[in-house]
Amino acid sequence: METTSETHKGSRRVRQTPRTKGLGKGKTKERTACAHRIAFLGQKFYPLLSSEHSELSDAEAITKGFYTSVENLCSCYGIVVEQYKDLPYPLNIGKCFKVVSKALEVEDNTVELRLLQDEVSKARLATVHSFSNRNTLFYLPTEVVFYLLANDLPTADLLLSVYSYLFRFVGIAHYGENYSYLGGIYEMIEEMYLYEEDPDRDEEYYSYITSHLDFIKEQGAVCVAMLNELVHVKQFERRVKNYRPQNKGQSDFLQTAMGFLKLSQDFPKRNIHDRICPIANEDDYNDGVIRVEQYLHFFWDFDFPVKQELMDYVNAELNECGQMEEPTTFQYFDTPQDGLHHEHDFEKRLCELLHELTDNVIDLKK
Repeated sequence: METTSETHKGSRRVRQTPRTKGLGKGKTKERTACAHRIAFLGQKFYPLLSSEHSELSDAEAITKGFYTSVENLCSCYGIVVEQYKDLPYPLNIGKCFKVVSKALEVEDNTVELRLLQDEVSKARLATVHSFSNRNTLFYLPTEVVFYLLANDLPTADLLLSVYSYLFRFVGIAHYGENYSYLGGIYEMIEEMYLYEEDPDRDEEYYSYITSHLDFIKEQGAVCVAMLNELVHVKQFERRVKNYRPQNKGQSDFLQTAMGFLKLSQDFPKRNIHDRICPIANEDDYNDGVIRVEQYLHFFWDFDFPVKQELMDYVNAELNECGQMEEPTTFQYFDTPQDGLHHEHDFEKRLCELLHELTDNVIDLKK
């Protein structure tokens, strides 16, 4: 045992293994220069434009128009951003547009930035602002006109002035017109009652409903004829001045009528359709777009036998829509701007007055 121990002690020394042999002692080989590889790594690869996108073909005009708009917009809003002019076209425009859009959103999140190409410029920036009525349906009753004509002529005349202004000048549709939205729904409801095959149905009730719908249709045509008479608008101011309210409901209505008169004087040529940015297909009402006439309309009355059917039709149809036609303004930045110009005073005041008017006409029959 002792002899063996001595032998182990004497043999303890580190030896190089075949794998580690020569590490750190060998001479590093020098690489030869590879000029073709260095050139490859330093090469810039520019994007190729497809011939299908001819709108991007005039690179010089588009670049000039775009960056001119960027300078004008940044100056107007006080924005400072990296413009990425060193990037190849059109990556420079895409990158810069994205950065400017984010900076603009911080400054004003009510507007949307768009890059446009039209007959004016190959490329120019514009901010877009839409006025929203918060998905409100403004349906104005017309039965109250006939009620007031029989019971309160001064109030009826003033209401006719308000309604005539809204119909003739603001452009609110009426169910008594040919091919109107609500007029078409009234017709569908009538056909449902006329041709429904139900052996257990109450014939007397069905006859009452169809007679009532015929009456609504006749009165709608009469109302359209009255609202088309220009005398009601010409006498608007005189009727406001001479009107003497007899109760709170009439006093509130007078204030609303004065608001509409002032609106007509401040914006004599404005129409609700003037600033609508068309996104709907005129020939297809199933395109998922809520049109102006679908949320601004004269109808018969809040209290009538087929009101529920009417609103069921409307709600079912509008709930399937994902877009809405709204008054929209554009401010273009191909030229320097002296300030921000997205004014919706007409639309704002109109919606506020319509809210008041719908309350007024209910009170006028009490």
